[in-house]
Amino acid sequence: MAGSDGSACERAVEEMSVFTDVIELRIDGIQADLNVLKRAVGREEDRASLSKIKVPDPKAFGGQRSAKELENFLWDMETYFQEAKVPEAEKVSITSMYLTGDAKLWWRSRLLDDASANWKRIETWDVLKKELKDQFLPCNTSWVARESLRNQSIQGQCGRLSKSSALSCWM
Repeated sequence: MAGSDGSACERAVEEMSVFTDVIELRIDGIQADLNVLKRAVGREEDRASLSKIKVPDPKAFGGQRSAKELENFLWDMETYFQEAKVPEAEKVSITSMYLTGDAKLWWRSRLLDDASANWKRIETWDVLKKELKDQFLPCNTSWVARESLRNQSIQGQCGRLSKSSALSCWM
């Protein structure tokens, strides 16, 4: 009987050893999963801290027929979209919230005209940019720029002439 007790005890020790090995393997697997989760949570925390940075709202556009005003508005909106990670599908509706005055009136009229005439709606940022430029950029932008340079040049020459005329009076 003593021999049978010894073999039962040996079997119990062997089973306990196998059971311990299985538990250790499971613990190693759980530890590996935990490490993966910790890394993922760490990345989420990094993203969350980055998303806490407030992106300043762009300045509204009131419909001034000025290339400078419109181009600055479009630049500000693009920067805002990029930094706020705005999806392409939302850019048109978000931009419409930053239109005021004549620009808002144009936008409302455009929406009504599109609906009543069965025209294709403005649904993409690129199309909206083109429409805003067509509507609010002066048609003669290049002429205005050339005239401005010409006037500056003439004023500069007149300024030099008056100085030289003034000097000749003293001589």
